Amino acid sequence: MPGASGAFCRLLVDQFIFAPVFIGVFLSSLLTLEGRPSQIVPKLQQEWFSSVLANWQLWIPFQFFNFRFVPQQFQVLAANVIALIWNVILSFKAHKEVLAK
Repeated sequence: MPGASGAFCRLLVDQFIFAPVFIGVFLSSLLTLEGRPSQIVPKLQQEWFSSVLANWQLWIPFQFFNFRFVPQQFQVLAANVIALIWNVILSFKAHKEVLAK
């Protein structure tokens, strides 16, 4: 779909289906690869929701702008620039110590 309605539909799918799943998989995979699979559940309880909120605060405004106004051939480039910022944020959250309950 072209125009604002198409941008809105792509944004909904990206942010409300893909992003929450990806963040959970990312955090779980990282802990598994680091040899700390026992910390997956506590890490998800501690960081998943705040990570999804941070994701929405950064990506929703940007992706709407990107899908609506950036020419299609430059959308990936624009997203990669913002992804650099997002990867720093997500890495920081992923490497915070798990707080004991």
